[in-house]
Amino acid sequence: MACQEKEKPSLKPGIDFVKLEELITEVCDNGNIVKELLYSMLRTTETYNNCMTLYNSYLDRYIEFLASLNITDVDMIAFAYKKMLDNGYLSYNKKHGYDNSFRHIYNSNLNISSFMDLDELEGCYVATGSYVCRHMSSFLTDLEGRAGENGYNTYVATYRRKKHKNGIVRLNSLFGNRVYANHQITCVDNEGFYGYCPTSGLFIQFENYFDNKCDKEDIVIYGRSIDIDEYRIGEFNYYVSYSDYSKIMNNPDEDITTLFNNHNKKVFKHINISDLQEKDKYVSEVLDSEQDSLKDFYIDTEEYLSSINSLMNTMVPKKNLKSLLIK
Repeated sequence: MACQEKEKPSLKPGIDFVKLEELITEVCDNGNIVKELLYSMLRTTETYNNCMTLYNSYLDRYIEFLASLNITDVDMIAFAYKKMLDNGYLSYNKKHGYDNSFRHIYNSNLNISSFMDLDELEGCYVATGSYVCRHMSSFLTDLEGRAGENGYNTYVATYRRKKHKNGIVRLNSLFGNRVYANHQITCVDNEGFYGYCPTSGLFIQFENYFDNKCDKEDIVIYGRSIDIDEYRIGEFNYYVSYSDYSKIMNNPDEDITTLFNNHNKKVFKHINISDLQEKDKYVSEVLDSEQDSLKDFYIDTEEYLSSINSLMNTMVPKKNLKSLLIK
């Protein structure tokens, strides 16, 4: 009887990032290098490039929609974004929520390939309807950029004022000579620097530089929250450390260091609460009167959001996998 040729197993196309990580780790024990190599490979995949193309196209559609409603001012864009975010118009399933599982992910011993989280993908999480502060602020930063505004993702240490009544007077004792980031906001340069937090809906007014006496090159910027609804200043304190921030963010296309240059201090904008209230009122009235336009925009862009959600779930699984195959 003639021997029958065995059928060859079909090979699925794509890169197995779990296997790739194992191979790289065999010759390199530097976790940062392993991570960057994996990230570099992810950027070559069709999945990644499709996601970035859709995300950028969606941002273009979104800023055009806001412009059609005469919402072009940097603050009005922030207000409209927050309102539409909270009402589900920016997610594939029209749901929205802060995803506390990310805290669990960071506290567990997952391998690198289980969390392929690239900086440029942060804003894409908004489409999934489940996100954290850095995802919301990254989307807003990208959106402001589409409007021609100078926006920056800014890591900050934020605390309720009641918890640190003495503010920054005793910075060294409060933070052990360091300022550790626990939050991300969007910082804009619009006739002076100030911040906006899409997580809380608060604006942040930066006020002063402080030198950390233990490290004269570690400049700290102090800011206070602006609550336009209660006309209240300073419920939250914000601290920005240049040394920590510069290690986290590296954007060669923007001169971010001008914000922190102690020898060439940028002017921090004094936030006019009454002016913000008028803008907020205008945006609310426009969106309330344009409900049909909002629904049409969502329907017209729902396919973008659904595709981005699917691609993100492929690239950034939230669990350990025996195989992570990405085309």
